[in-house]
Amino acid sequence: FDFLKRLHTEKKMHVDVEIAWIQALFSFLNKREVWEYLHFAAKKRKALALAAMDVPYGALEEQWQREAFSKLFVPLVTHAENFVVVRALERLAERALPAYDPELIKCLFNLLLTERRPEYFPNTLRALVISTADAHEIARCLVSVKHDGLLSENVHVHCSNISSLVCRFRPIATAMVDTLIDEGRQPAIVCKLLCWLPPAVAGEYLEKLLVKGLFHVGCATEVMKGVSNFGCDMSGAEALEERLRGHENPLMQRIGLEMLQWLGEKAKWGEKHRKALSEYCNASDPWVGDTAKTVMP
Repeated sequence: FDFLKRLHTEKKMHVDVEIAWIQALFSFLNKREVWEYLHFAAKKRKALALAAMDVPYGALEEQWQREAFSKLFVPLVTHAENFVVVRALERLAERALPAYDPELIKCLFNLLLTERRPEYFPNTLRALVISTADAHEIARCLVSVKHDGLLSENVHVHCSNISSLVCRFRPIATAMVDTLIDEGRQPAIVCKLLCWLPPAVAGEYLEKLLVKGLFHVGCATEVMKGVSNFGCDMSGAEALEERLRGHENPLMQRIGLEMLQWLGEKAKWGEKHRKALSEYCNASDPWVGDTAKTVMP
């Protein structure tokens, strides 16, 4: 390490040599001096900033090292070079850091609110979702957009991309649903979000929309398109279908029929599902009854 220090201070290095020098420093991450230089390099020209970013996760044994690694990304995600920011966001979106500096979280939220470029927004959102950032704050950012077209994009595109992160995503989706229902805003978009929640919870929210007079045919259509998302809780989906089958509202019944088709195909149309289908066939609403009669179990 002393040799590396002398090499750096005694002569001006070509950029390629300095990159190799930075990579050599990764063998001495237990020294605070190394982190001081990495933080310095992260603010400099693109080549050095990118080299500093490549610190190996597995080499961070002490908590102070993990904290220093997190702080390293603050100048990277605010770098003057667009390419450096993009690469930093890609790395932050790949996997969670072992620790998160509050300033980094603050920078990511600022990017989420101010940058919608496709090379920024999806990775910024994913980086926040897998971080220690507050779920309600993420939800607030996603629903605070003024134009409903941006809200639709946030849900149909960006939330779809992070929905597989179930444990972290569900609290975010729930907070978004609560806010949008309270505002009486875009109930069909709300219903898109409901399909990523547990079936029992989704059922309660459907009732809430109905009571508030917000439920319309577009809402039913969104749920119908997303019934397969309930697949992680089949018993809950069965219970929700039964509840909707006996509902007095025909739109709710139509959702139930869509769920039954999906459940029936999953279970190869057992006797229970065939009997349920016959109930839908006898429904007074033509959209429910006529559609049920076209189903071939």
